[in-house]
Amino acid sequence: MKLNTFRKKYANEISAYAVLAIPLVLYGIFFVYAVITVFYNSFTDWSLSLDKKFVFLDNYINVFKDQIFWRALANTSIWMVATTIGCNIMGLLVVRLIMNFRSGAGQRTILTLLFWPVLVSATVSASVQLLVFAPDSGGIVNTFLMKLGIIKDPMLWIDDPKLALFSLIFMPFFLGFGTKMVIYYAGMKNIPKQYYEAARLETNSGWQIFLRITIPLLMPVITFNVILSVIEGFKVIAPMQLVTDGGPLYRTMSLLLYLYKTAFSYDEYGYAAAIGFVATVIILAATLVQFRLDRGRVVYE
Repeated sequence: MKLNTFRKKYANEISAYAVLAIPLVLYGIFFVYAVITVFYNSFTDWSLSLDKKFVFLDNYINVFKDQIFWRALANTSIWMVATTIGCNIMGLLVVRLIMNFRSGAGQRTILTLLFWPVLVSATVSASVQLLVFAPDSGGIVNTFLMKLGIIKDPMLWIDDPKLALFSLIFMPFFLGFGTKMVIYYAGMKNIPKQYYEAARLETNSGWQIFLRITIPLLMPVITFNVILSVIEGFKVIAPMQLVTDGGPLYRTMSLLLYLYKTAFSYDEYGYAAAIGFVATVIILAATLVQFRLDRGRVVYE
């Protein structure tokens, strides 16, 4: 009787824990256990060719002495800043123009057409990038510039250490802003119309209303998108790996690509684990700084 009474009294709690049990177990195995294991391995010289032994802080000391690591961090930081600013500004401006369509169906149609490039795979995007910035006369950009007479000889683009990283950054502006655009659109649709009606009593300038009403009320969404962009920027690997493989002269080497190469090309899994944890701390620090900077500026309903 007591067992039946207990089941009846706590039926909802039992059901809730039963439903949560599977995802919690998976989270524990594939995240918590994995993170602890990697952290442990970061203090070893683990590789497939050597017996694992503790090296204590040697891996972390070597990370901060590693010039390639600092080059990869600089490249990743440039990529993060450029894509964060570019994709968010482009997403905001596109949504601002889309909101001029009075028809909801028209807005959704334009959103769909502009969002589909996000679905393009990294491999296809890399192939397009190679066609556009090919370092010969057959490249689309070189062909266009030579026909206009702007340049006489083909530019090296992705083969030029000074231009390679910026050549890679170009494509994400067109393939990466769609997600931010949709989030901004949802945020703007949730702003009460009363604010705009009151603002139109003062001015008919759409851009003034956008800057003084929309942007302040959209700050929580902007903060979310910026943090998302920062994390995505630090996690970049596909363009560098598929287009330039980190070259030339490591000028397109990203943190994750260097981590990948350290582990699977150089067979230094312990050192790669240390790089991964340093990169994680950097990402967390950047995110916390962003939260701190936006705390006083975010407007909540």
